[in-house]
Amino acid sequence: MACHVRVDGAWRDAERWTKSSVLNVARVGRFSSDRAVREYCDRVWLARPVPVPAEEAPADAGQRPA
Repeated sequence: MACHVRVDGAWRDAERWTKSSVLNVARVGRFSSDRAVREYCDRVWLARPVPVPAEEAPADAGQRPA
């Protein structure tokens, strides 16, 4: 509960929250989920990438319905 109260206080102080968020991201260092999954595939599963041909998008791809 005490931790939740501290987090709530930090969230309500926008400058403190922003500083904490930026420092948190900066301190992540070498972590990357893409790299972690790639290494797991290489080292644990011994899996190799399989090329997948790109499909052509339909002419109306990305358009919102009216």
